[in-house]
Amino acid sequence: MRYDEILAHRAQSCTLQYQTADGGDEAATTAATLAEVSDLVASAGFERFTLLFRVPQLGAGQQGTYAVAFADGVNWEVFLVPVRREGADVLYEACFNCQATIAVA
Repeated sequence: MRYDEILAHRAQSCTLQYQTADGGDEAATTAATLAEVSDLVASAGFERFTLLFRVPQLGAGQQGTYAVAFADGVNWEVFLVPVRREGADVLYEACFNCQATIAVA
């Protein structure tokens, strides 16, 4: 996952697959939208940014690792944490703090 690839999916619909709270073997799937991608902040050799996914409240699970799938075939696995409610939706956040990519000539 690179920041520019993530940014290209901002405001796009996706599906989230996650384990249910009861810990069963079945995974649940819900519709979502990659609502926000923060600006990229680079300092001290690291790059930081956050993602916010908007999920219908009734389809939301708990914090944990989610498989994210977009219609164009792009798939990610990210750790999401519910951070707030907005109307009938829950916003889930993923935070990234990665070593900066070094350009090679």
